[in-house]
Amino acid sequence: MMERKLLITISVGLFLIVLISFFLLFGLKVRFLISEELRVELTPSSIHLETQRDPRQAQVEITTHTFFQCTARCEYELRDLSKNKTLKKSSVLFDKHTNEQLSFTLEPPQRGEGINYYSFDMQCQNIRSSLCLTQEKPILKTALITLNYTYTQDERIAKTFLEDVLPRLAQNISQADARLNASINLLKKVAHLEESKQLLQQVQTLKLQTSALRAHVESLIESYNTLDFFGAAQRLSVQDQKDIITVDQKSEILLNQSIKTINEFNNLQEVLSTFPLEKLKEIAVFYNKHAFNKEYEQVSSLINDQFMSLKQDINKSSSIEELRVQINDLFTTSSEIIINYELIKTEAEELFGVNFSCELFESVIEQQKMNTTNNTDQENQTINATPEGDTTNQTVSNTTNTSRESTSPIKLMEAYFDEHCSNAVNNTVVFPEPFTPHFLNTSYELRPQPLIPLNKHEPQCCIHNECSICGSSPKTPVLFIHGHAFNEANTPEFSMNSFAKIQKKLEEEGIVNVGELDSAQIVPKGIFGAHNKPTSIRSTYYYITIYDVGRYEVQTQKSERIENYAIRLAEIIRDVKERTGSDQVIIVAHSMGGLVAREYMALFGDEEIKKLITINTPHKGIKGKVKKFCTLLGSPRECNDMSEGSVFLTRLNARPLSDKIVVVRATGCPMDGGEMGDGIVTETNAYLEGVKDYLFNGTCTDSLQTDLHGRLLDPEEFPQVYEVLVEEISSK
Repeated sequence: MMERKLLITISVGLFLIVLISFFLLFGLKVRFLISEELRVELTPSSIHLETQRDPRQAQVEITTHTFFQCTARCEYELRDLSKNKTLKKSSVLFDKHTNEQLSFTLEPPQRGEGINYYSFDMQCQNIRSSLCLTQEKPILKTALITLNYTYTQDERIAKTFLEDVLPRLAQNISQADARLNASINLLKKVAHLEESKQLLQQVQTLKLQTSALRAHVESLIESYNTLDFFGAAQRLSVQDQKDIITVDQKSEILLNQSIKTINEFNNLQEVLSTFPLEKLKEIAVFYNKHAFNKEYEQVSSLINDQFMSLKQDINKSSSIEELRVQINDLFTTSSEIIINYELIKTEAEELFGVNFSCELFESVIEQQKMNTTNNTDQENQTINATPEGDTTNQTVSNTTNTSRESTSPIKLMEAYFDEHCSNAVNNTVVFPEPFTPHFLNTSYELRPQPLIPLNKHEPQCCIHNECSICGSSPKTPVLFIHGHAFNEANTPEFSMNSFAKIQKKLEEEGIVNVGELDSAQIVPKGIFGAHNKPTSIRSTYYYITIYDVGRYEVQTQKSERIENYAIRLAEIIRDVKERTGSDQVIIVAHSMGGLVAREYMALFGDEEIKKLITINTPHKGIKGKVKKFCTLLGSPRECNDMSEGSVFLTRLNARPLSDKIVVVRATGCPMDGGEMGDGIVTETNAYLEGVKDYLFNGTCTDSLQTDLHGRLLDPEEFPQVYEVLVEEISSK
């Protein structure tokens, strides 16, 4: 009997043990299924360092909270996003409630200023064991690190000095070079002149000096452009600056002298064009007509020798001074000839009348001689026939003296004849054409050859081996908004982690992963988007930021109406815009997050929303078992607003829809009433009329037949969904 009782007791005990173990095991399994089995905190969520040229330390703190007897493995990686290079990579095991700090040294560039971007990425998951019934779902965390490096004080002084001096020196050299080129072009027009040859030699010598100075200044500019301010400033001497100014001044002097040389040559041409050729022709004709051979030869020589020679040689090798002397001689001689001609002509007209000619000269003289001889004979006879003492004798005697004196003009005529008409010949008169000046244009065009321009050294933000001016063209960020937390006990981070894989995958598209938004952290404006690449950031409407005693505090509030969450979303959008420098955001919202975003648009408009992509959002509500299960562990207010036919949904769906909304939904899981859906939202209730719609097929694989609702966010399981997201995010 005792043995029987003992056996029953043992059996009952074993049964109870098995039953308790079963319930414990089942409870653990359910706990792992619906609860947050691993909580990982990475603080701060972003790090912003400033330096000049000194290295800076970046510190992060990792805190893990594992469930039950689980051990978590965390792998972390520090990446230099600016150069696409991994700086450090390691892994560590964490037991329950473990805290660890990591520190990294970041080296800034030794030239320039800007922002370098780094990313501390961490992936943690529990290790499955007999007591840790984890599904080994990874928790992804990212902390964006920025290193803002600026010039040192000495660099700023050198940079300011070069920016003040180099442009002026470059302009001086460019001007000097242009003037010298203009001088060469001008001097080529009078290349035959000795003055031009001498000036051209000076110009060529100065041009060689200018070329050397140009090369030196361009090397300084290249150093400046490569941010070597010290090197450039040290190689720019005071003497260099003086030499450049001197070259500039000399080039101006040489240009003016070149212009002066041409003007002087033009003036000589103008003077030569006024040569009294017509008057000399008149004189030559006169002398030739009257057979004044000697004078004619003088005029002919002046015209046909001196004038013709000067006319022909003025554009040949000579000098301004020689030409001036020759022209002066020419005009002096012509003046003398004209004056002599006027005297000869006047004298001849007085002696012989206006009809004078050398041909009649000799007969006139003979006639005068005969007249003089006859007069003398008559006078003598009169004198002899007059008695002595007659006063008439005295008169006749006086007359005779007068006749003898009249032989004086004859002598003058004979002298004139001998001087001007002896050996007279008949000349053939040939007259050259007048000199026509060809004035040279002294106008010129300065065509400076600019030196290498100075780069405008704006702060450079580098990402993925591409650098651009910081904040010059911020791109629209992608804001991920999670859905309803079915277990109100889970942290908001657990809900935000639903988008972690997509956010990580989007890095392949060049979208910078900023991790999670911490509204309580003070962040420099625009720094998340200063690299001018699109960014992605996860955020939650379950946190509310409170300002208290000079600092911000974050509190969790998860039992609110969707309208309240929409107001918090407005604050999130404001923070994201401020931190990225963008005017709009692209929202990708899952489940209830789509309703929060739509309510935001209803309250505040869609101006700040470039696009809203909803994924498995219950636009027309949840119903059946899902509705009942929602209120079991989740927030009743959220569940009520999401229920099919609720006042919230009726009001929301009565409003006009924005054309910026895109719907992504899934089907393939049997649901109440024979409908199909994603296990949480029926296919029809996820549909929204009048907007772009994507429908994907899948299956539910968990025991509750609801996991398609969340698995659609896994880019590995549903790459086609990821492709649609990339397309919609990238499109305008």
